[in-house]
Amino acid sequence: MDEKDLSRELTVLKMPKSFTADLCKLYKKRKISIANSLSLDSSQNLPSIEDLRWRVDVTISTNSVSRVFTPVVIFQLTLTDGRIRTFQCTVDKFHEFRYNISKVLKNMQDLNHHPTLVRAASAVQ
Repeated sequence: MDEKDLSRELTVLKMPKSFTADLCKLYKKRKISIANSLSLDSSQNLPSIEDLRWRVDVTISTNSVSRVFTPVVIFQLTLTDGRIRTFQCTVDKFHEFRYNISKVLKNMQDLNHHPTLVRAASAVQ
């Protein structure tokens, strides 16, 4: 992708002309370092999820209340760097979390098919 293509795409996105001009100048100066940053070695990336375990726990009773039927979802994530992270949330929060993740995945799919990113990826390769 060259500066003209970037300028055209930013104009389509209705970015202010001053912002577009400044960004294109910066892009022209840093084009090689940007391409190198996009193709970083995988060892420099953040850890990803290697394993996910989950369960639903229901508290039947506690010292303060005799019967509390409150389900919680407990997650245990094993990361590629070996760390294990555990967290829990209510069932309502789990549904909210699941819904938001599906929205993020949909947005990522839309971005992967966006003409600007497709052209940028093919230009870097």
